[in-house]
Amino acid sequence: MFTEEDSIKLLRNYRHIYMNDLQVILGYIQLEKQDKAAEYIKRVSLMMDKESKVYQLKDNDMKLIMIKGYIKARENFIVMTVDFNEDDNVMFARPDYIYIEKTLDKFISQAAPSGSSELYLKLGYNGNATLEKLKG
Repeated sequence: MFTEEDSIKLLRNYRHIYMNDLQVILGYIQLEKQDKAAEYIKRVSLMMDKESKVYQLKDNDMKLIMIKGYIKARENFIVMTVDFNEDDNVMFARPDYIYIEKTLDKFISQAAPSGSSELYLKLGYNGNATLEKLKG
């Protein structure tokens, strides 16, 4: 489903996000606001920790879709958590990818204008992929 070009675009977006994070931290340090720099580092670490769960997915295309969602969430200052049960850690089909990507975009787009800073989702499988918003 994803091409090498898609993967490189994701990596480029990641690089952009983390370069921005480093600039923010450097700015706080230059302004002698070490407490703000430390707070920002903790926030970024929390987001990265929440994101690490997605790397446990067996399906690489679904991993890439989720990573793309994490990038979009980060760009909108949303801390996103995606959970799944081990029973739902399966190889998905093409219609599942399309459904999950559209649903993920919808949830992030709804959270962004509302100012919601956290988004909790559950990826599931019941013969077809499911993605539900838990709270937030």
